[in-house]
Order: sequence, then structure tokens, then C-alpha cells
Amino acid sequence: MNTKTRFKFRIWDTLENRFIMPESLGGKQHYFMHIDGTPINMQNGDGGSIYIIHQWTGLTDKNDIDIYEGDIVNAWDRGVNANLEIKWGDRTSGFFMHRHTGGLVWHLSGDSNKKETVKVIGNIFENYELVK
Repeated sequence: MNTKTRFKFRIWDTLENRFIMPESLGGKQHYFMHIDGTPINMQNGDGGSIYIIHQWTGLTDKNDIDIYEGDIVNAWDRGVNANLEIKWGDRTSGFFMHRHTGGLVWHLSGDSNKKETVKVIGNIFENYELVK
């Protein structure tokens, strides 16, 4: 893995209802993260709950789309097909896929054989109805 892209983040702007991809700002790094994890916009001083940070899992789906925390994926395994939210598990120290109804939980694996069974179909801010 290229260490330059080892850690990638996207930021959900709750005021504008859109994602900000820091790498798309043309080298203008207006955002930084305070030691307490709070994102701050250096241009206007906004921060706190205005921005929600999602970390890249380090994985891509079957179409080579980056999978981020907060994404909704369609996944299938052993005859089960489900829409699941990507979450971080503090207890497991890793990302997992979670269905809100029925409590279905699958580990998010870097296994290349499993990659073909996962497809990003949306995110929790713009497509929450997909995981209800």
C-alpha cells in the first residue's frame, strides 16, 4: 500500500449537506483535526459538530470504489444478500458491515476473494433509506 494514501478521510458538511474530499482541494488544506478529533475549517473557523469525519477503510469494492466509514454497501455471502452500513468497531478495532434491522454483522475483510461480494451503493447521509 502506498504510504501517501495510507490514511484518507472525507468530511460531511452538515450545513451544506455534501462531502468534502480534502485531496480534491487542489493542495489547499483548509481542514485539520484537533487532538480531540474535532475537525476545524481554517478558512472560516467552523468546526465541532458541523463536520463529520469518515475514514477510508483501506479497501475498495468490486468496482475499485474506495469504501469509507458511513458507506452503504450491498454485500452477499453464503446465500445472504444485504445492504449494510460500514462502521468502526471499538471493541474489535476494525471496520465491519452492519444491518440496522435484524442485527446482521459481517467483518469487513481485505480478502481479495471477498472483494467481489461488496459494492458501494450509497452513504448514510444521502441514502439512509437503503439500510432501514
